Amino acid sequence: MKLILIFLWEYSGRVMSMSKRLLIINISIILLILNLSAGCQNVRVGFPQKPLKSCMPPVLRRQCKNDLEERARLNARPSKMHVVSQSFYFWGMVPRVRRIDATIYCPKGVKEARQYTTFLDSIYEQLTLGIYSPRTLNLTCYN
Repeated sequence: MKLILIFLWEYSGRVMSMSKRLLIINISIILLILNLSAGCQNVRVGFPQKPLKSCMPPVLRRQCKNDLEERARLNARPSKMHVVSQSFYFWGMVPRVRRIDATIYCPKGVKEARQYTTFLDSIYEQLTLGIYSPRTLNLTCYN
């Protein structure tokens, strides 16, 4: 009887240590998945194009029509896209406001701005435990 109790005591200790190890592994996997999925940030904003000066007074309808056709022809071409890397810190909370002078990249106006986290950005954020949180900004310009 004493031998059986010793065996059960040792066996339950092994089971507990294995179940603890398995529990720790499972919790680690869940935290890793949650941490990686939390980094999927994507913001997209579109901007309407400003009205043409020739279309402001209603007298110049023919000129306005010609200018609108020219604008449509230009916008049918593929737009230029500029990729801008941005540095944020502490999970993106610092700096609170990040100003970009879009006229440097898009003199005729910004068609669309998209800020997101690339896979490499999320790796950097994971390695630094959120202290450094880079983001990528795509600016699409009007032609």
